[in-house]
Amino acid sequence: MRLADLSSRVHFLLAQPHRLEIHVRGNGGRPLIYFPDLLLKVHPSFLHDLQSGMPYAEVALIPCAESIKPHHLKTLIVEVKADADSRDNDPKYARKLELAKEVYSRRGFSFVTVRESQHLPKRPSLVARYADLHKFVALDARDYQSCLTCFGGRHTQTEEALIAALGGGPSGYARLIALHYRRFVSVEFSVQRGSGTAHLVAGEEP
Repeated sequence: MRLADLSSRVHFLLAQPHRLEIHVRGNGGRPLIYFPDLLLKVHPSFLHDLQSGMPYAEVALIPCAESIKPHHLKTLIVEVKADADSRDNDPKYARKLELAKEVYSRRGFSFVTVRESQHLPKRPSLVARYADLHKFVALDARDYQSCLTCFGGRHTQTEEALIAALGGGPSGYARLIALHYRRFVSVEFSVQRGSGTAHLVAGEEP
């Protein structure tokens, strides 16, 4: 959830968003019940990268400065699984997931399974956990203006320069992260902290 919240390409996040009941023959009249782990509304490129085989954490940390209309977002259902899941060898559970995937497909939703070791390596998860500490940092008009001035009409700027423009040190970095969560900038979290690039999000105003 922290990775989805941090991602510039995730525009909406809801945990266990609904209860899905699937009525099938031969189940004693009882519906199959499924609660999805996450529902995300994402930029199409997020879904494309996941479906191409990229790990979920890596996909979440890719910056995106493009603004997008809400009706162009893709709805993604995410099933999160630990490496050792007792249900992995349960054919009934596997059948339920296949049926759920079919139901979602008919509604135009995509369905992916995120496995811990493959999709959630430790470092990106730590990046998201640390960034989460700063998402509610208070900002004012001076922070937005300092950020814009630092970009100087360009679309990209180094994190180092932006941190300095926002007051420097941990405080400047915290403000930069808060601006990222406000979708004013999109920070490149895939490199060492403070040494990457940030992108000004198209169409954003302070």
